[in-house]
Amino acid sequence: MQENIDFSFVCKYCNKLYEISLSDLDREIIDLILKVKLNQSKNLAKSVINNNLSTSQSTIFSENPQSMDDMNAIKVDRISVSDIITNIDIIINNKTCHLCYKKLSKLNEEEINNINAEIKKIEKMKKILTKEIESNKDEIRDEEKEEKKEDAKAQEEASKRLIEDNIKLQKEFDKNIEILKNINEEEKKILDEVNKLNLDTLHTSENYEIEKSIQQKNQFEQICLLNSNILEFLFDIQINDKYGAINGCKMQFKNYSSFPDIYAGWGHILYLTKFLIIKAKKHLNILDENNIFKIYNTGDYSYIYNSQENQKYYFFEKDNSLNDNLKATKLNKSMIQYLQILKDLNDKITKINGNALGINNFIIKQKSINNYPIELNIYYQDDLNWALCMKSILILLKHYINIIVIKENEEMRKILENKI
Repeated sequence: MQENIDFSFVCKYCNKLYEISLSDLDREIIDLILKVKLNQSKNLAKSVINNNLSTSQSTIFSENPQSMDDMNAIKVDRISVSDIITNIDIIINNKTCHLCYKKLSKLNEEEINNINAEIKKIEKMKKILTKEIESNKDEIRDEEKEEKKEDAKAQEEASKRLIEDNIKLQKEFDKNIEILKNINEEEKKILDEVNKLNLDTLHTSENYEIEKSIQQKNQFEQICLLNSNILEFLFDIQINDKYGAINGCKMQFKNYSSFPDIYAGWGHILYLTKFLIIKAKKHLNILDENNIFKIYNTGDYSYIYNSQENQKYYFFEKDNSLNDNLKATKLNKSMIQYLQILKDLNDKITKINGNALGINNFIIKQKSINNYPIELNIYYQDDLNWALCMKSILILLKHYINIIVIKENEEMRKILENKI
């Protein structure tokens, strides 16, 4: 597209007024102007030219030329005149006339050559500096290598010392752990011993308390025994006006006791008598004595053995077919044997009792006690004399019980007092 475009401008360098008619320009210039107007963006080459032109402008119109530092700071490319003409937008936009533009372009070329020369010097110096830098780098590299070797050696020595210290510390740690383990084991042993001692003490204390309780119980029971007469519980002797009874067995014939009752009563009498003889011998310190008579207790079938006569005297009758008279005759013989045993027991009890006479001065003879006959006569309607004789025997036995029990209680009391 072609148009007649007229415009004017004042050159910013020579201050001359220029009028431009497109018709006066070459076709090539017109095309360039149109191209500039259509394309407003600037490429890298245009930007470089602008920088170079600005630098040249300052050089031409300034009395003080630019310093070498300023020149070194400008990036310069080699640009031909044809390239400048191609970019005609500089003339239009910067309001520069063609004469100034040519002048600037010429100066710019000279400056470019100078700059290129300086660049070559700089590049030469750069090469020299590069060599020096490389040389310095080698030296620095060698120094760094040496320093690295020294650092590695120092690190190795430090690591070695650290390992040695760690080994030493580990040994000390293991040793301390072993010591602590031994201490813990000793402490455990001590605690076990203490616990064992505590348990033993507790058991001993418990056993002591149990033993003490048992002893106290025994002492209490012994004291109770001292205040009681055990023989009276074992042998219950009851006395009334006409007759006596032992453990419920009435010792009379008429009104009315049967022979089995009498035999049972004599079984209790013989057992009590034998018991009292043993106790009397103990208190009189008689260890062995050749007695003529020996009592054998078998309940209702008890008997006395006379070693001189080598004969047994029974207090029962095996043959139930015998009449009462024959039963009484056999029983009378046995009861006479018993009076001799009772007389010997009475002598022993009298010694224990300090040679005091029996109660009511009972006199024991061969066949009677206080003139009450020991023989049973079944033909008497009321055999009161025999009942009184049996009553006297029971009274004497009860009296012997009291003397023996009192004597034993005195000895037991002495033993308890010594223990307490």
